[in-house]
Amino acid sequence: MRKIKILLLAASLNLLLAGCGAIRVNVKKEVNKTVEELFGYLSKDDTESIKNMFCTIVSESYDFDEELSKAVDFFEGEVTSYDITAIGSDEKTERGKTMQLHVSPYIWDIETSAGKSYKIRYYEYIVNSDNAQYVGISEIDIECADGDTFKLGDFYLANPDER
Repeated sequence: MRKIKILLLAASLNLLLAGCGAIRVNVKKEVNKTVEELFGYLSKDDTESIKNMFCTIVSESYDFDEELSKAVDFFEGEVTSYDITAIGSDEKTERGKTMQLHVSPYIWDIETSAGKSYKIRYYEYIVNSDNAQYVGISEIDIECADGDTFKLGDFYLANPDER
C-alpha cells in the first residue's frame, strides 16, 4: 500500500511539474521582434512591409494604403532609442495549446534621428485559431511629444466582441 501511495505521489508531481505538456509562447521575445521590425520599416518608410505586419481584415479594409502613407509621413526619422515600458497580454489555452494570444505593448521614449520623440501602442494577435484573418497588428497609435496623434488601423475590426 505504501508503494502505491509513493507511486501516485510521484505521478502527480510529475504531471504538476510538466505543466501538462503546454508549450507557451514567449510574449516578451515576440514583442521585441515585432517592435524591431516595425521600427526598421518605419525608419525606412517601407509601407509594404508595415502593411504585411497587419492582419488581413484590417489591411484589406477601407483606405488602409492611404492611411499607411499618412502614418509614415507622421513618423519622422530613424529610430535611435526606445523603451518598452509595459506589455499587456491576454491568452486563451485549451488542453495545453494556445488558441489565442493578444498583446498590446506600450513603447515610450522613442527618439528619432529627426529630433522627434514619440510613444506608440499597438494591438496584435500573435495567435488566433478561431479566425486567421485576425492574426497580426490591428491598430497602431502614435503620439508625438508635441501632442499630435495618429491612429493606423482599427482595433475593433479584429476584436468585434470588444465593442
